[in-house]
Amino acid sequence: MAGTFNIPLTTLPPGVHNFPASGGAAIADSDSLAVLTIDRTVPGGLNVRPGTGRLARAQVTVTGTAVAVAGTLTVS
Repeated sequence: MAGTFNIPLTTLPPGVHNFPASGGAAIADSDSLAVLTIDRTVPGGLNVRPGTGRLARAQVTVTGTAVAVAGTLTVS
């Protein structure tokens, strides 16, 4: 049961941000991949503000039971 959470255009201050803010989506046994895509070109986005000292990371929250994961976070 694949699903999509849209991240609306918003300005995020420094700190931790979760999408969705609470809850999440069920992960079916048949699901095998999760992809996070960030559009750098939106007004006020990373392309417009190419300064130094910025970091970005994905945050994953697991509930219910432990789960092993492997993968990549690619910035290009």
